[in-house]
Amino acid sequence: MGLAPVPAAAEPVLRTQADLHAWDNAFQEGKYAASSRAPRESRWNTWCSFCAARELPPLPVTQTTIDLVGALLKQGRYRSARSYYSVAKSRHRSEGHPWSSELDFFISAAVRSITRGMGPDKPKTPLRMLAFATTDQALVEAWGKVGTPECERPMHLRACAVGATWFLLRGIELAAVACQDVRFNKSLREVRLSLPVSKSDQQAKGCSRAHRCICVAAHEPGCSVGDQSVDTLFTSLQKCPCKSGFNPLCVYHALLDQAITLRTRQMWRPTAPFFADVKGLTLSKGSVTRLARTLASVLQGECLADWSGPALQAWAEHTFRVSGAQMLAASGVEFYVIQLLGRWGSNAII
Repeated sequence: MGLAPVPAAAEPVLRTQADLHAWDNAFQEGKYAASSRAPRESRWNTWCSFCAARELPPLPVTQTTIDLVGALLKQGRYRSARSYYSVAKSRHRSEGHPWSSELDFFISAAVRSITRGMGPDKPKTPLRMLAFATTDQALVEAWGKVGTPECERPMHLRACAVGATWFLLRGIELAAVACQDVRFNKSLREVRLSLPVSKSDQQAKGCSRAHRCICVAAHEPGCSVGDQSVDTLFTSLQKCPCKSGFNPLCVYHALLDQAITLRTRQMWRPTAPFFADVKGLTLSKGSVTRLARTLASVLQGECLADWSGPALQAWAEHTFRVSGAQMLAASGVEFYVIQLLGRWGSNAII
């Protein structure tokens, strides 16, 4: 079959049916920003699952659908309920179904019902990391109180928390760190991390940040250990009881202890996850969320039990990044340094 001529000003090199199909797809995809496609698809999937739960077809949208799905959105405390209705409306119209002002009226009434009494948005609840003085065992016990399976616990809770905070990592970045991304300089007592993932900064791949030990790396007076080397102080290889110089927030020793644990358990491989779970596997989103919730419980006594699952996950994805920036700012680090460490240009730190 012959193809219709293409205007010379817009004529591409190739004009096959495959080209036209690709152009059509690119045109359709361009109707929405790339960053909004996944959220829109997620909202549509939620809409479909809620309709199935109420034994309703997802389309066409009717007053009954709006009200019955709205009851589930209200029960789930979906603060962005209007966005779910917007996606359903868009799908409804794209399928050729007529839309009316009455349906807009019913949606407005549903959103009022869903959001009534919710109050303002929940605070970001940054973790008070400067108060971090708990032991590893206390963190493990707190993890158990959150009511989560032991198999989903990070191998080294303190290393995950301290590492994510100092390096201002998002949840996805924390889970993506591989063993080959972490390097130690024992003479400087420095740990360097090559950032493996960035949500918005495409140039972050390959850039690195480094932090040094903040402990007093020296044996206590009268220590009877013959080898006075400080290389293994404050790690699982330490052979003496010296602890007075240890700082629980020291990222160098936290990550060094994590590396020693991985090697001891023969789980160290270049591409293996560095911040692994107890089985040596990559941390799931659920594990990162529970880690953040465990720390909120330990550091400030907040159980966050009234938060919805999506709200908890969204908070946990960024809480270490926010908490780390606030920790550094409260410690007197200049804003431009925090911006460089965090790879952002905003002045909104505290």
